Amino acid sequence: MPLTISSEATADKNKLRSDVIWIDLIEFLYPDEDPVRICSDNQAVTWKGHEWQPMIFIPPEIEESKNAQIPDAKLVFHDITQEITSIIDQYDGAIGAEVNLYTVLSSMLDSAIPEREESMELLSAQIDHQSVVTLSLGAENLQNRKCTPSRYLKNHCRFIFKGNKCGYMGSETDCDLSFSRCRELGNQSRYGGFPAVGSLGYRI
Repeated sequence: MPLTISSEATADKNKLRSDVIWIDLIEFLYPDEDPVRICSDNQAVTWKGHEWQPMIFIPPEIEESKNAQIPDAKLVFHDITQEITSIIDQYDGAIGAEVNLYTVLSSMLDSAIPEREESMELLSAQIDHQSVVTLSLGAENLQNRKCTPSRYLKNHCRFIFKGNKCGYMGSETDCDLSFSRCRELGNQSRYGGFPAVGSLGYRI
């Protein structure tokens, strides 16, 4: 799908000369830590109520594919001040961090809608002897994840006891989620298991 940008961005892009700056913003989100937000401008910018600090980096080139390839991109920092390096060392590479990429116009920082938006995952980090940090970004390959939307079990109810789907409104306070217990409670018509399947259940 081709990139769609606003009419203001289109008009600026088609000018022979413009004072508007296209600013790349990068946001690193790591569990239980404060976000790290940086920008490609030479001074801090404020966007969506957050301040984005200036830093030298080469934005990743993200290519779209028609054959369902997992996106992969490189984000390169010239980390002369060791700021990024210290963060990477502190969090053992920060592998798994969510990385959000945005592109905005300097003339439209009051708009919460970016011209481009990508969300990727930090897959690996490399640092060379010249303080160049290369981060590999990509998306999770869902083929590597065990994903079973439903599992049909013979002797185990999938509903929460006294929940909306269970529907039991009696005075009993416990249930082992078995069909026999459901029958004792007179609630077998709402049983969330599947007595007709095999003992090991069936996955779809």
